[in-house]
Amino acid sequence: MDSSHIALLGWSHGAGVTLEAITHRPAPAIGSGFNAAVAFYPGCTSRNKKADSFHPYAPLLLLIGEADDWTPAAPCKTLVASVAARGEPMQIVTYADTFHDFDSPALTGPRLRKDVPNGVTPGAGVTTAPNPVAREDAKQHVEAFFGSSLNTSVHP
Repeated sequence: MDSSHIALLGWSHGAGVTLEAITHRPAPAIGSGFNAAVAFYPGCTSRNKKADSFHPYAPLLLLIGEADDWTPAAPCKTLVASVAARGEPMQIVTYADTFHDFDSPALTGPRLRKDVPNGVTPGAGVTTAPNPVAREDAKQHVEAFFGSSLNTSVHP
C-alpha cells in the first residue's frame, strides 16, 4: 500500500468527522495520516467560532450549497477564509440556490425534513434537494482535487 495516496471523504455528519480527523495528525508510529480530505456540506458553526485553533494538516476541500438550511454555508466560508489567510491548505466550493444532499442521485425533488430538530431555524425543519448540475460539478472538483493533492489520477 502506498501511504502517500490516502484520502478521506465525508458527507454531512461524516463531513464534520472529516473536519475533525484532518486536524489531528496521528502519532508517527501509526503513520502519516491522510494526504487530502473532502467534506460535503459539513457543519462549520462551532469550528468557525474557534477558527484560530482549526489547522488542517493536509489539503481540505469543502463543497456546500448556498441555500443549505441544515448546515449553512456562511460559517464554512468564514472558516475557510480564516484558515486560507494563514496559508493553510483549505478551500471551498459553494453552489447558488442549492440545498443539503444536493449530490444525492436518489433524491427526486425538494423535501422538507420536519424530523430534523436543528438547522438554521430550529424546529422549522430543513430542506434536502437534488441539484444535478451541482452534483456533476462537485464530482469534477473532487476528482481534480484528489488528483492534484495526491499527485495521481482518480480514475485508472
